Order: sequence, then C-alpha cells, then structure tokens
Amino acid sequence: MRKDALLNVLLAVALVLLSLKLVWRSPEPATFTTAPAPAPAPEVVPAASPVSAVSPEEREEVVSAADFALAALGAASPVSAEAPAAKDGAVRPLTAWKQIKPRAAILDPAEAGIRDTMVLAAGREGTFNAMTIGWWGTGILWRRPVLSVYVSSSRYTWEFMEANEYFTVCSFPDACHEGVMYLGHHSGRDGDKIGPSGLTIGFTPSGNPYFLEADAVFECRRLYQTVLDDHAQLPEDAAQMYRTGTGPHTLYVGEILHVWRR
Repeated sequence: MRKDALLNVLLAVALVLLSLKLVWRSPEPATFTTAPAPAPAPEVVPAASPVSAVSPEEREEVVSAADFALAALGAASPVSAEAPAAKDGAVRPLTAWKQIKPRAAILDPAEAGIRDTMVLAAGREGTFNAMTIGWWGTGILWRRPVLSVYVSSSRYTWEFMEANEYFTVCSFPDACHEGVMYLGHHSGRDGDKIGPSGLTIGFTPSGNPYFLEADAVFECRRLYQTVLDDHAQLPEDAAQMYRTGTGPHTLYVGEILHVWRR
C-alpha cells in the first residue's frame, strides 16, 4: 500500500513538471493596447548602382564587359571616378566614358563625335606630341574599321607617328575651339604647347595620349602607311603647296581599336 502511494506521488510530480515545461515553451499570448502606433520609419531607398542606371541602349553599345565593369566601379568610388594619376600628374578617366563599337562609329560619324577638325596625338608618357588635323578619313578596309590621317614630314608629330605603332584622334566641343587651333598653330619643337592651349593631356589604359576635354576619343593601331610624294599626279593647286617647303604627306591607315564617347 505504501509503495502504491509513493508511485502516485511520483506520478503527480512528473505531471506537474511536464505542465511547467509546456508552459515555459509556449509563446506569450498577444497583448493589445489602445496607444497610437509609432510613426513608421522613413523608407530608405538605396541609390541606384552605376550599372542599373545605364539605359539598355547604352548597354548594347558597350563592347567590353570588363571595361563596363571598370566604369561602374570607378563611378561608385567615393574618392573619384577617375583612374590613378600618372607620373606627370595627368589622369586617365576614360573608364567613366561610354565605349561604342568602332563599326558603329564608322556608320554614324555624327553620333560618334567625328568633326571636320580634330586633334591627332602620338607617343607615350613623357614623350608625345599632338597637332590639329583637317585631313582624315574613315571607312572599312581589309574588313576592319579604319581611320586614316595625313601628316606632313615637316610636322613634329610626324616623328612620333613614325616611332609609335598607336595613335589617337580626339574631337572636341565648340568651347575648346581656341585650344584646338592653338595646337595647330604652334610646334612642340619650340617647347610645351599643351599647357598654353588650355587643354589637358591624359593617357588611355594602353598608355596613348588623348585630351580630357575631348568629347570623343579614337584609339588606333597603324596598319599601313605610304608617302604621297608623286606630286606629278596631284592637281596644280595641291602640288603648289609642296613648292613652299612643306614636306610630303604620309598617309597612315589605323585600325580603330576603341572609341570612347562622353
């Protein structure tokens, strides 16, 4: 009898402990209050990323996914969208520009920023020159998009075109007209003409010179060159030009590798 009573007591204790355990695990009942609900916190809208801010049309024109990613990273930088400064203090911000297909630039020169007067540049950091050009042409040659320029051997830039495989051609907005003309009326042989022109030199990721104020930059690799020295085939007014001491022009045909557009 005493044994049965003890078992009953133990059973009762076990039931009490089980009840306490279930109560401890159950969630607290919901409570309601008549106090006004606090004002909702202002919604924070994250800033659009540089990639998502680009229109579908611009994405179609981007020819290098790697360059587009670099552009997005540069634009998102809290310090600057420009690349690190070069040794001479110039900067390379082309990663923040739109890159378009060279063939598209050939088919739509106006959209690509091609103008009647542009600036040709050749060389590398520390040794380069630039000149204003009005003689140039674009097209398709050997199944490649090409840009051709004509440089007299009397021009200082001719030496850099002969010594370098790559060159750039830049077009400028009308606000830069005086600076562009200054580059054509002064020679780099006589000293620095970039500073007095009011224009700022920069270098492409490949290290070729261009101008930060430009609104379009064409980077080219020389495919072919020839000297136009058979003056007997020229019209008389053109042949007269060379009798004044102007050296023969060299035709440089460059394959368009990159086109950057603001």
